[in-house]
This record gives sequence, structure tokens and C-alpha cells, in this order.
Amino acid sequence: MSQFGITTKVFWDDDKYSQFSNFINKYDVKKTLVVVDPGVADEKCTLEFIDQLKKIKLDIIDVYSPQIQGEPTYDDLDKHAEQLKEKKPDLLVGIGGGTIMDLAKGISVLMNNSGMGIKYRGMNKVKNEPVPFLAVPTTAGTGSEVTWTAAFIDSKDKMKLGINGKNVAPLCAILEPSFLTNSPDSIAISAGLDSMVHAIEAVTAQTSNEITIMLGTNTYCMMFDNLPKYVAGERSVEVCQNLLLSAYIAGIAMMNAGGGPASGVSYPLGVHFNVPHGFAGGLLLPPVFDINISKGYTGYETVFNQLKLNCDSNYDTFMDAVEDFYQKIQAPDNLHQWNCKGTESIEILTQLTMEQRNENLLLNPIVFIEDDVRELLKRVC
Repeated sequence: MSQFGITTKVFWDDDKYSQFSNFINKYDVKKTLVVVDPGVADEKCTLEFIDQLKKIKLDIIDVYSPQIQGEPTYDDLDKHAEQLKEKKPDLLVGIGGGTIMDLAKGISVLMNNSGMGIKYRGMNKVKNEPVPFLAVPTTAGTGSEVTWTAAFIDSKDKMKLGINGKNVAPLCAILEPSFLTNSPDSIAISAGLDSMVHAIEAVTAQTSNEITIMLGTNTYCMMFDNLPKYVAGERSVEVCQNLLLSAYIAGIAMMNAGGGPASGVSYPLGVHFNVPHGFAGGLLLPPVFDINISKGYTGYETVFNQLKLNCDSNYDTFMDAVEDFYQKIQAPDNLHQWNCKGTESIEILTQLTMEQRNENLLLNPIVFIEDDVRELLKRVC
């Protein structure tokens, strides 16, 4: 697939606020509405960030903290969009992880497009440009701050499918490392694994290209190097910024290449077993690697060459390094803590994946059939 696109402008490093100020001045912003994750609403980093917005002369009309249980639903989107529409902001700022980012992104769409959120489920159904949206991630994982996707669960049919395509991506994003400094390890690990799923599947997808392979390889290795440092307590500006950049760029790569089996199976895992999205996909990656390699796939070479593992196409060395990485970050090695175990769980998830996410299996670099999904789930269930 020889095409590539990105619409979101990103600001990071020491001059990010002045650069953002110069950029947003073109939009004649008079009223700014902030939507922030309740978990970080009162944190020092959040208050300092809002002060930065005030210093560049943005009028903050409200700071809104929506209460969300688990991943956002279309009902959540409709409820909170209805509460905020009357404020009519010129700029919407979303501060949080993937849940709040997607919710705020969806709210920005519904402020300028009539009807309920589910009306726009699918691809390129959003006709009007959203309210300009500034994305500020507090985790390094989802890439929602750059993608043209806002993912929601349909509570009625128990299926996760987002609002995607044109007029969904944020206008801009600011990467602020201070948000990561005090993040709990479990959140950082889940987010980081989510980013690595995006990165590696952008390398291996049938729809990958030279750009997504390059970006995916670089960002997988960047997270591979920096997440263990973070979990070990090294939370410097450099490490935190590397994590944010890795997640952001992996999001770009995934958006242009699509996702494979780990992404596909993660959706029903999240909906039916409440497995956090990052763990749902991230714990599936090693068995996906193993299944693909056992079938003769050699496309992971770009990654292990950049990791300087000196494998000489010896994938045992690569798999050993992957196992060592998961141990270093103290990731769980199965899904039992979410009560996802045993034959019944495996069969439920296999059928849901085949019914709802077969397109992800088709993007795998080699044939990935129902029996492979079942085998994949046996490894973690």
C-alpha cells in the first residue's frame, strides 16, 4: 500500500508552549473547554498545564471531569456531549489516557455534527469539521492524540467499533512528560504494550509500506529500550518524552497500516472480559510472534536487527529477548486475573474474533485462521 497521511500537528520539547501559542492564534480562540481525566484532575502537572494555557491567553470557561467506568461507550459519548454542547467552545482540550482522549475527540465531533454518536460509527461518516481539538496524553500508549479514530463500545450489541476517518483526528497535540512522572506502573505498562502492538503490526501488516515499517520498527525499539527503564524507576524527562514520542509515532504508523491479530482479539477481550486494552493486545504479541515464526515468517528481522541482538536470523534469540523484556517490565503472562481462562473463554473469544474482527486476521503477513486464533488464546487463557 503506497500511501501515507497525517493531519495532527504535535508540539514537544522546551519551546512547545510558545510554538503552540503561535499556532493556535490563527484560530481566533475565545472560549476554551478542558475535558480532563478525573484521576489526574487535581494533580500538580494538570494544574500547571492549565496555567500554561492561561499564560498564552486562552480563556478557560470550564474544566470538566467526566466519570467513566471502563472503556467509553456510545451512551457515555452522548451523555457528556449533551452536557457540554451548550458551552460552545472554540477549542476543546482533552487531557487523559485513551478513554478520555477518545471521549473528548467524540465530543468535539458531536458539537458540530447533529445526532447521536452511533450515527457516525464506521468510516468517513463525519461530514462537518469538529470543534478544534487539542489532545494532551497522560499515558504513552494509545496514540489517540494523533489517530483519526475514536473507539466506543455499543452497549446494546456488545461490540467495539469506533468513529473513524475524515474529520476525527485532533487538530494538534502537546506531549508533556511531566504527566508520566507519577503514573502507576500498571498504567504505564499497559499503555506501553498498546503502543508496541501498534508499532509491530504497522511493520507486519499486509498493508504496510516503507514508511510504516520504518516508523513501526523505530518506535517498537524505542519502547523496548525505555519502558524497562521507566518501570525500574528512571523517570527522567528524556525517558518520559521518549515514551510519549514512541506512542505518538506508533499511532501514526498503525493509522496508516492497520492492525493484525493482537489488535483484533483485544477488542472482544476488552468488551467481554474488561481486560485493559493495552494488556489485551500486549499479552498476545509473544504468541503471535511465535505462531508467525513457526509458519516461516521472517519479517521481524528489521526489529531484531535494530535491537542489535545479532540473531543472524535465529528467532530463538529474538523470542528470548522478548520474554526477558516482559519479565523486566513485570507484565502478567496470562489473562487469569481478569477471569479469562479455560476452554469456554477460549471458544467465546475465538468465535467473537472470527465474527467481528476477521479483517485484522486478514492483515497478518501470513494466513491466520480460526485454529490459530484458538491456539493464540490457549497461550494466555
